[in-house]
Amino acid sequence: MTKDARCCQVKYSRLLLFPWPLFNFLNVRIPLQPKSGALPGVELGENGQPPKRTKLTPPKIRMAKTKVKIVTLFLAAMLSVSAYAAAPAWKEPDGFRELRWGSSVNDMIRTFPKASRAVEMEIGGRERVYKTATTIGAAPVYLYLKFLDGRFAAFTISFERKDAEQIKKAFLERYGAPHKGDAWIGKNVSIMISVSDGVAVVRTTEYIDYRVETEKKRSKQASKDL
Repeated sequence: MTKDARCCQVKYSRLLLFPWPLFNFLNVRIPLQPKSGALPGVELGENGQPPKRTKLTPPKIRMAKTKVKIVTLFLAAMLSVSAYAAAPAWKEPDGFRELRWGSSVNDMIRTFPKASRAVEMEIGGRERVYKTATTIGAAPVYLYLKFLDGRFAAFTISFERKDAEQIKKAFLERYGAPHKGDAWIGKNVSIMISVSDGVAVVRTTEYIDYRVETEKKRSKQASKDL
């Protein structure tokens, strides 16, 4: 076997290990060119190998970042839905404070009378999001209450990075050690915290399914614009 053939075989083996099903809904395809083993769009140098760096134009960089965000969301959602059976037993949240899962918008207004609509956070016609300010311990936060088909199904807590450790400790005190990374994975509810982004997300499986399906449709529609 020649050196070029071995190189192509190694590249092909690595691609087989990549989770291609997660990219199917994004209509992303990265096949090898059979003869060269190079990726499409990468010109080979005189030595038959691709250059060490390939510069992307700003629009391509933005598109790449958008796809990474979508894939990250999809991975997190699938982790929450499919991996709960392997997670230790824990007491899943049944809502936020007095507002229980399945509560109506009117119930929310009685609990959080200062909440206002946050249309910019809604991703589809079935969703309504309301924003209000509150505190977690001594840390001021913004709370985004999310309703699916008029029923409370998820919430997001946005906080300053300087308060990240305090927020994380509050979750650890309430729910114990995370099951994987900074995530608690339940049969009906999953929690994810990003200290670097200053966000904690608590979602029911119903809401996760909705977001995954919506992102699939949006990605499919976006692919038609290419």
